[in-house]
This record gives sequence, C-alpha cells and structure tokens, in this order.
Amino acid sequence: MFEDLRKSSKFTQMELARKLNVKQNTISNWENGKAKPDIQMTKKLAEVFGVSTDEVINSLLSEE
Repeated sequence: MFEDLRKSSKFTQMELARKLNVKQNTISNWENGKAKPDIQMTKKLAEVFGVSTDEVINSLLSEE
C-alpha cells in the first residue's frame, strides 16, 4: 500500500507534501485511492522513497 511505503520512508503526509510541492490532501487522496499521481510525480515519488517506479505504481494499485 502507498501509505506503508510513505511510512517506511519515515515521512508524514505533510512532510512528503512539502518535499513534492503538493498539498497534504493530495497525499491523502493518493493513499485513499481517490486520485493517482501522474507519471512525472510517480518518478519523483520513486526517487524520494528510494524505490523503483514499479514499486510506487504497485503500491498505488493496491489502494484500489
């Protein structure tokens, strides 16, 4: 799950939002499956979390 990926990287929703220059509710929406990041943001998420883009995508798909 995306939330697990964020937590294992020791980020709060607010910290991750600031790092990515998005609003905190955007992170919440990703975690709740209400929205998905675009391709560019998926790449940034992979870089921030230190994982592959495949891992980010799979974590997001598990929210559905």
